[in-house]
Amino acid sequence: MYSMNEHQLKILAEARQSVTEIFQNKLNPVFVFHNLDHTQQVVTAAEEIKGYYQLDDNDQFVLLVSAWFHDTGFTVGQAEEHEKESIKLAVKFLHHRYADQKIILRVSSCIQATHMPHAPLSLIEKIICDADLYHLGTDCFSKMNDRLRREFRNYFKKEFSIEEWRLVSIEFLKSHKYFTGYCQQKLEPVKQRWIEQMENKHGAVA
Repeated sequence: MYSMNEHQLKILAEARQSVTEIFQNKLNPVFVFHNLDHTQQVVTAAEEIKGYYQLDDNDQFVLLVSAWFHDTGFTVGQAEEHEKESIKLAVKFLHHRYADQKIILRVSSCIQATHMPHAPLSLIEKIICDADLYHLGTDCFSKMNDRLRREFRNYFKKEFSIEEWRLVSIEFLKSHKYFTGYCQQKLEPVKQRWIEQMENKHGAVA
């Protein structure tokens, strides 16, 4: 297992601090899902998934910086094309730390890979996509899905009935796929149980 060097670890610590401040100071409270809590969950998931794969230090660094910054674009106040704003913030952060241009380009590609529908190419792009939607295959899905429903209501000013949201959730879960073998094995069976539960529980809150 490769380890990141002290310089990379220092920048990662600064990324955590910078992103935390961005979310705490600039995020519109309508975003009850895409916030610091979700970002921390994605970073934790990325850490777990990367632990399964023998990533070199640069891959680990790119993955984790991308995980920290991937949703910071929500702080400009809109959900649409937020990845582009997230990339701008990540690039500015890395430029200030004299990061190698190749690293900056890879971070940009990683963040863009989280744009849906997902089409990741490299392993770390697949990992960040799986980390971003890790919760779909866990016991936290119901709680996180309720947050997403409230965010949709806040942002789009549209009230989804329980039944409407149940159908939206089933459709989304069925269209989603995990890209890494690790998540396919660990999370996909749980996700399938959520689909089955929602299909069998007519009118239940997802």
